[in-house]
Amino acid sequence: MLNMMKKYEKITKLCHAPLIFLLSSGEKKTRGKKKLGGDEKKMTTKTSRKVLAIAFLTTAVVLAATSAAAAATPLGSGDWAFSTTLRVSENSGTTLHEYPILVNLSGENFPTEAKTDGGDLRFSFAGQELNYWLEEFDGVEKRGAVWVRVPVLPAGESVFLKMRWGNPAAASESKGNAVFEFFDNFSSPSSLNNWQGFSWDRDDCIDFYYPAEINFSLDDGWLRAYRPTQGSFVLKPKNISFDTKFPLVVEAEMKMPMDWWNKNFGVGVLFGNGSLTDTDTEFTAVFAYGLEYESEKPYLIKLKKGSNIYIDRDNNPGYSFNFTQPNRLKTVIYASHLEGFHEHHHILSKDYDIQKDSDSKFAPIVEFNTDAWHPGEIEGFANWIFIRKHADPEPTVSFEIGEPSVSVATDKTEYRIGDKMEVAVSVANPTNCSLEFQWFWVVPEYSVCVPVLTKSVAAEYSESLEFSFGIPNWGAEPFGNLFYVQLSDAAAGGEVFECDALWWAYVPYWKGEAGAVPAATGAGAETGAGLEENLKRVVERMR
Repeated sequence: MLNMMKKYEKITKLCHAPLIFLLSSGEKKTRGKKKLGGDEKKMTTKTSRKVLAIAFLTTAVVLAATSAAAAATPLGSGDWAFSTTLRVSENSGTTLHEYPILVNLSGENFPTEAKTDGGDLRFSFAGQELNYWLEEFDGVEKRGAVWVRVPVLPAGESVFLKMRWGNPAAASESKGNAVFEFFDNFSSPSSLNNWQGFSWDRDDCIDFYYPAEINFSLDDGWLRAYRPTQGSFVLKPKNISFDTKFPLVVEAEMKMPMDWWNKNFGVGVLFGNGSLTDTDTEFTAVFAYGLEYESEKPYLIKLKKGSNIYIDRDNNPGYSFNFTQPNRLKTVIYASHLEGFHEHHHILSKDYDIQKDSDSKFAPIVEFNTDAWHPGEIEGFANWIFIRKHADPEPTVSFEIGEPSVSVATDKTEYRIGDKMEVAVSVANPTNCSLEFQWFWVVPEYSVCVPVLTKSVAAEYSESLEFSFGIPNWGAEPFGNLFYVQLSDAAAGGEVFECDALWWAYVPYWKGEAGAVPAATGAGAETGAGLEENLKRVVERMR
């Protein structure tokens, strides 16, 4: 993980706060050692204007720096002190759009400097802020899970996201309904009105799907659903259905703290041909099913109205659930088989011709069950439930260990006419994809921005480049210069991964030597246009 604070402080000492605007998009990526490749590229007008606009804002401070270094500007409420890079690799061979990916935070990848609730986490791609949902963030156990909606994942390729944290003033922007196709975390009493309950009984499976007296309440952020009479029940959102398109994924967090034995619950979908209410005549319910005892095995259930109940146990060894604690369940429904997961562990798989029994619409469901001979009410709790897109295999997310880096340095900070300037540029791209290196020469006082070098940097490249040139006669007046270098990902819309800036001054004479300076020669030597052309000639000689 990269701490960008020192980088910010270094550059703001040179150029003051305005440069933060550009540096806030600074990024990184991973691995090795190779060679600078690619042809020199033309700097786009858009990039030139961006760099120049930032440089103009720094004019006053750059000129003042000829006599004293500017103090570092404290990071404001819109700044994040830490960032790192995530590689998201598409593995299914199909381009995915608006796809939610899961970022697991643990061990050395856990952002310990973040707020205790993770509220200052942010994610971006190509400079665009991304919607995310914080499923879990435990600063004590150093464990977290975040779902991030990525605009596009090209088939078989990797994209890079930026994760930022370390901003005490930032409020959480976690929004599950902006990440998933359907989402409910029962965050307010009004959400109780969005659900309805139906019952089914093993002894009467011909008519198992009918309205039941299910009472709802909120209990410490969880939806509590309970049936005053014995039996089982299914919960379904009201007036919500989706077009059926395989595969389907439904995930939920559930628990049943009742002190009863032989409890079980499940998460899945209800297929139907209409609004999926009790008046529908045909439907099929499919879900993964968890059992309480180790001697039992997880189920995959298929229930069809007007026919028998089909129960098949998985061939895997028994898998126990602690029903009094939160249980994370996931059911993946393909056209011809189903998969069940508990706490991200694959626990069961069955072949079914689901497509034959499905219909044009579906809705998410959760189910709670005990053996029918238990007296009294049955209750179950749900913390959240969502439907999301699914690719097989799913995209993978990794934290980039090696970070791209770039720096620029000169042998001194002030130069007179006839001096020789030595410039060292260090570039490292330890990632496995090419990046773009850009170097700009900025003279804010004359509104000049000249591209010095733009090149493609090959994967696993690391080298220090040296340049030198003689300082010509640019007139009798001193002025400040800024060398700005950056590494960016052209494929990701120009996202800047790393950057550096260096201030130096053209001082044609030392104090008391003004009479020894020759007058400037050549047309427009001290004008912006003349200086720009002069710098371009110097750049050509440097190359």
